[in-house]
Amino acid sequence: MRSVVYTTAAGGGRRGVVLLLSLAACVHEAPPPGAPAGGIERAVFPVLVSARTPRWLGAPREPARACSGVYVGPRTFATSESAFAPDQGAILADAGALSVYDGDHPLTVEYIAFPAEAPGLVLVRTRERAEPLALRPDRPSEGEPLQRVGFSFRSAPRRVRPIAEWNIGGAVALDAETRVEGLLPVATQAPPGACGAPLLDSRGRVAGIVLRGGPALAHAADAPSVARALERFDN
Repeated sequence: MRSVVYTTAAGGGRRGVVLLLSLAACVHEAPPPGAPAGGIERAVFPVLVSARTPRWLGAPREPARACSGVYVGPRTFATSESAFAPDQGAILADAGALSVYDGDHPLTVEYIAFPAEAPGLVLVRTRERAEPLALRPDRPSEGEPLQRVGFSFRSAPRRVRPIAEWNIGGAVALDAETRVEGLLPVATQAPPGACGAPLLDSRGRVAGIVLRGGPALAHAADAPSVARALERFDN
């Protein structure tokens, strides 16, 4: 397990700037088609990460790895480590070598952290602000119904980055016999883009964040572990 923070030039660290294009920082006059209600569409957004290729090299840009993301602090969003592993699991951690997208709306990323408190989770600090979703203080009980709010992605001709579409589905919290602290197994049919998607309880609070998913089972970081990681990140 590791707990590492990488900074861009904007944050006084490594050279280079990561561009993040986020629906979360945009002001929507009306929710986009298929979006959930209650302001969730401004906190949950598609995260697309790719290795940056200098234009003068003339090389094609690497296709983006797509996940979902959710703001858990006014300037901090959480997503899955999968978003930063487009090369068969090799983690892309050098902020100056990354580009992160959502549409055409750039944000400036100041820090990227891989917290030891929640292995598989990534926290990203941006200069811009967004209204975060609340984290519930406890772990969901076994059998508790949850709602997965995230995205699915499809390719399009002459586009390197995929098109994001809302994907919302049910989930049920499980309690595995070999329980790992901070890891929440859930029964849900999660598409590949569900990595990083928040799991919301009946009060609209974040009960967990999907780290990886499959056709019937997904594993998430539970809310208490996300809160511990966020507290350390903020300090």
